[in-house]
Amino acid sequence: MVQRINFSRLNKRLSLCGVGNKETAQHTNKPVLTPINTIWCGLYTLTMNQKVTLLGTPDSFDVIVIVRHQAKGLNGAKYAVLDHQSYQITDYNPDSENIADAYDLISLKRDDKIGFS
Repeated sequence: MVQRINFSRLNKRLSLCGVGNKETAQHTNKPVLTPINTIWCGLYTLTMNQKVTLLGTPDSFDVIVIVRHQAKGLNGAKYAVLDHQSYQITDYNPDSENIADAYDLISLKRDDKIGFS
């Protein structure tokens, strides 16, 4: 999907997460994010026309990040943590070619649910 990006743009850490349960002091289960994988990413900017064409309306995402091509995909991750903020993964656009300079786009929507810590 995206090629020939300067590798130095990948300057942030993105934790791909799933949802697990944690027992509280009251012996109830509380949903928590459990890390699956941590990868380098960079913020990716698109024009408004590209956003609507590729990803739908801008209300469906808050941030778009670019990562090195993940051959195994996101391994079932539904959430991500970037800069100590949790996001829900709304879209994943992998590169169709499995070459060395391939990159994937991940669109994230801010997740403000109270149950996650």
